[in-house]
Amino acid sequence: MPTRNKNSLDITFWDVQHGNAIFIKTPNRKTIIQDLGVGDYSEWSINFSPLEHIKRTRQVYSIDHLILTHPHLDHVEDILNLNLFKVNTISYPNSITEREIQNKINIEVDPYKKSIYKKYLYLIENYSPSISNSYNPFLLSYSGGLEIKIYAPKPSVELSYKENEHSLTTFILYAGYKVLLSGDNGTASWKYLLNNQYFRNDLKETDIFLASHHGRRSGYFENIFKFFNPKLTIISDGSVRETSITDIYNSHTKGWYIQNQNKKRKCLTTRYDGAIYLKIGYNSYSKRVLNVWTQNK
Repeated sequence: MPTRNKNSLDITFWDVQHGNAIFIKTPNRKTIIQDLGVGDYSEWSINFSPLEHIKRTRQVYSIDHLILTHPHLDHVEDILNLNLFKVNTISYPNSITEREIQNKINIEVDPYKKSIYKKYLYLIENYSPSISNSYNPFLLSYSGGLEIKIYAPKPSVELSYKENEHSLTTFILYAGYKVLLSGDNGTASWKYLLNNQYFRNDLKETDIFLASHHGRRSGYFENIFKFFNPKLTIISDGSVRETSITDIYNSHTKGWYIQNQNKKRKCLTTRYDGAIYLKIGYNSYSKRVLNVWTQNK
């Protein structure tokens, strides 16, 4: 695992089997979480909780900003452990209405899943969108020079596709490097976003790309690569990979040196590489650096 310093941006992509869970520690030690998947292939455990882990091993007691890309189980299953933290601010797709979440609860027969969706509904029902400057994660001064941009696509699609296609997408910018974190966005979502000039501009020179929908074909949209070719593509995927297109993502990706593997890679997958760690900042010569480690060699 990479050595940290107080001026670096640290990003962890957890190995949560088929799911997404991302931990971000800003240069001034604020905590940002995107998505709440659970599980761990390295331990063959379906119960590994990234939230419990960061509290126990990293002494994290508050979440300064929580980003929930969309309310699918593999992105929100750890939500019951939010009770361990003080959560200051939340971003979620408000185009997926409270009534739609309540309908999801009503038709769910599994008590465990029902409790997760109830917690999600409770969060969005009780969250105030008014943010004071004291807790505003979108201010550079608040997050130690880290810039965050979140886009909320709202394409018109059939209800069964809405949660995926309305997934939030997040840009993280620091030290001249740019990271794009997607949810389960599909073709309709990417088309909607590409109609936005600001999004097209932000796509340019993206260095790290978290592939949509766990690297499945359903999350792939070739036209986005007219605007960027990342140094590294990260895929948070599980053992069931019936439509995995890692080879196609390889063709769009330049490649980057992986510290503990001593080689250049184009795509990293949590399935094979375990948790993936990024450290972005400046070295002792004030030169910007992007270092990448993986849990597995």
